[in-house]
Amino acid sequence: MSRKVVALGIMGALSGAAAPALIWLFRITKEGPAVVARGGYESDMPGFRDVLSDNEIRSVLAFIRSTWPEQERAYQAQMSRQEKEKAQ
Repeated sequence: MSRKVVALGIMGALSGAAAPALIWLFRITKEGPAVVARGGYESDMPGFRDVLSDNEIRSVLAFIRSTWPEQERAYQAQMSRQEKEKAQ
């Protein structure tokens, strides 16, 4: 599956400011950091693809992001804008 297809599947559901960083958060949660990072990266965190649906993962990530302090949310929004501009 192409990155664009994956992005289209999750972008709108991650509380608006969808960008590559949010896609990575989704993939890490779904597949686990070791799968996403590759190169022998080791982690005790499993992927949750067999436990949570894509919608449940989106909901969890949206909830976590909603608890971030304003400074972190502003930083994430800025990084998202920059990444989106680079991708265009």
